[in-house]
Amino acid sequence: MSVRQGPWTVADVPDQSGRVAVVTGANSGIGFEAAAVLARRGAHTVLACRDAGRADAAVTRLSAAVPEATVSVVRLDLASLAAIRTAADQILATHDRIDLLINNAGLMWPPYGKTADGFELQFGTNHLGHFAFTGLVLEAMLPVPGSRVVTVSSTPRSAACCALCRSLPAADSRAAHHAPARPGATGAPVRHPGRAGQHRARPGRRTSLPCAATPGRSPAHRGASAMLPSQFVIL
Repeated sequence: MSVRQGPWTVADVPDQSGRVAVVTGANSGIGFEAAAVLARRGAHTVLACRDAGRADAAVTRLSAAVPEATVSVVRLDLASLAAIRTAADQILATHDRIDLLINNAGLMWPPYGKTADGFELQFGTNHLGHFAFTGLVLEAMLPVPGSRVVTVSSTPRSAACCALCRSLPAADSRAAHHAPARPGATGAPVRHPGRAGQHRARPGRRTSLPCAATPGRSPAHRGASAMLPSQFVIL
């Protein structure tokens, strides 16, 4: 898999006609901008969101910006395994293929709580919820040539790797950082394009997510640029 060097913009996104893209947390920020570009390029775009009202508002905004867009909404609550299964069943019932799944939804630093199934809220939503959702819709992706699962991450995830490496002997730590991809792996993250502020934290706090941000641009521009790495990160 080759990696393009140099600037990459939404103008480089190829035609998506005939493809189905599912974007979680697509009612705002990175998710919305990714969904808008995919819809503009011709993909049928499914906005998988927890808040139906915000999702409907996002569809209105997207349709105004891209009148030719083909968009639908599925309610997805990643903090409930039952709701995840219901959303997956709904998508599989209405689409016989999924070409692209962007796992973008997430929360950061919520007050302590638990999911409907008893998991810590942030871990259960951001990680276990997306893991379950991906597994349930995978049957519609595996037969599709070139299908992709994209997971948007956050910079604090590097702290876990650093903590792990600090706990290992020096040789094992170096091996963990430089280990080659396993044989048969289908892909891996290939670039870290920068950061953009996102309102995922509790009120009064702010966090950064990886994105292709340009210093000095407005939040809207940063959000639009932020969807770019999702076209590169192949898991």
